[in-house]
Amino acid sequence: MERKPSIFQLQKRLKYNRLSLRTGLLRKPRRNDMIPKHPLKKTNRFEQERQSIQDINQFSSIVHALQSTSKDARKEAARKLGEMGLEDAGEPLSLALFDEQDVAVRIQIIEALSQIGTDEAIAGIMDVLDDPDNNVRKAAVGVLHGVDLDEISDKVIDELMYLAEEDIDVSVRLAAIDALFQYEDKKVTQMLSKLSSDSEPMIRDAIKCGMEQRAIIEEPKVKGPERKAKMGKKQRIKR
Repeated sequence: MERKPSIFQLQKRLKYNRLSLRTGLLRKPRRNDMIPKHPLKKTNRFEQERQSIQDINQFSSIVHALQSTSKDARKEAARKLGEMGLEDAGEPLSLALFDEQDVAVRIQIIEALSQIGTDEAIAGIMDVLDDPDNNVRKAAVGVLHGVDLDEISDKVIDELMYLAEEDIDVSVRLAAIDALFQYEDKKVTQMLSKLSSDSEPMIRDAIKCGMEQRAIIEEPKVKGPERKAKMGKKQRIKR
């Protein structure tokens, strides 16, 4: 998939094209330029220029909507930025998450940051793992499920382990435990084994269920050769 140019790249390209037109480095389009040489390639530079301007204006207006007085407008802006998936949206979304007071909008911003998926975006999500609202913490844990970025994966594991053991809300602890079962890490396994004797019944049940599912997944890898040996013995007995 072709990578989308960042907003700063588009602005730089736009500035260069305008300067080139003034200095004569970029000629005005001729009539033949309007006819594409290849059906999949656009040769009309002015059309590309116009599209770049539209992309920049659209991005700027959506970012501006994050500061709207309407919580619905802020929520919709966060949703659109997440769908666009531009790396440049990470910073304004993280700043908006820090200032946002509405829980539903904060959760939508968390989702948008997870769609961007850069280290900076994930770091912005981790900043709200100590949010006073249980639903916000749970949403942050939920989107961290599956994160495997080299530079911050250890930090994610440490934060999830803390929440699994210490969070005051059971639903947040359960979400953290569910996320931790994806990691094949010695310290994670030890901590999960420790939680199997937790005072909260729902936590004990979650650990038991997770361990059983992990055993089912790992069973074919371990017992595959043994099963083949047993099948061979049964066939020899029949003969």
